[in-house]
Amino acid sequence: MSNTTCTYNPGIIPELLSLAADGSYIIPAGDTILGCRIDPAANLAAFKIGTTNGGEEIIAAMAITSAAGESIQPLNIYAKVATTVYFGGITSLTEIRLYKLRS
Repeated sequence: MSNTTCTYNPGIIPELLSLAADGSYIIPAGDTILGCRIDPAANLAAFKIGTTNGGEEIIAAMAITSAAGESIQPLNIYAKVATTVYFGGITSLTEIRLYKLRS
């Protein structure tokens, strides 16, 4: 994971996740995930985001092509307490860039 401040909005912090299979991310307490960018190395048939492992509570399964990637905005996931989100349907190396506001 890496993060730097956005030059166009210093309050937004991008954080890069690189996953080769399904995985998870813990949103720190007080942070908000505004949106994300998904860039897979190969097409994904059923990418999804949930609050449970394998779940689709946030984003239902969707196809994402490696040629175009996908921006998902707005997400607006506020974590009052540290909260785990799960990324599913990942079958190839996939970069997930989360755009966060830190409290």
